Amino acid sequence: MSQLLAKSIRTKIREAILYRLNLINKSNGFNTNIGDVYDEPRAIDSIKNFPAVLVDVGQHECVNASEGTITQGFRLDYKGNYTFKCILKESDDTELTREYLIADIQKVFMQNSRSVIGKDGTATAIESMFGNDRPWGTESNKPLIGHEIEFWVRYQQKLDDPTLRP
Repeated sequence: MSQLLAKSIRTKIREAILYRLNLINKSNGFNTNIGDVYDEPRAIDSIKNFPAVLVDVGQHECVNASEGTITQGFRLDYKGNYTFKCILKESDDTELTREYLIADIQKVFMQNSRSVIGKDGTATAIESMFGNDRPWGTESNKPLIGHEIEFWVRYQQKLDDPTLRP
């Protein structure tokens, strides 16, 4: 009989990021409707619904290790980096759509005290912040264009159990 394992803090954060991005649509008060959100590498020509967002999980680094309270135990503070690769179809209003999409992505994460709230309403990270963003694309990608947005989260986990926050 197999036993279900608890999800790690990293997995909970990734799932919360995907959940939040999937909330972006006009019926939820946003400016754009995200077509699809992917959390694995994908060939651009396999994407059918636009705009699409590919979530690229980057480096997670331990930035601090410290002794918490007696109930917290020894904890690790991490910074995790993500890149949101936004893919849009080129059109007459591409620039406006790109600006709205960037604003919507920032709004969906910043409206809840920057703590990346998951589907169950639980905060998964201590804070989140946006870094650089940049357009990308070449003639070979047309009629698709893209925009990358850097996103990072700060979170804590117990040293002896990566499924628990202190």
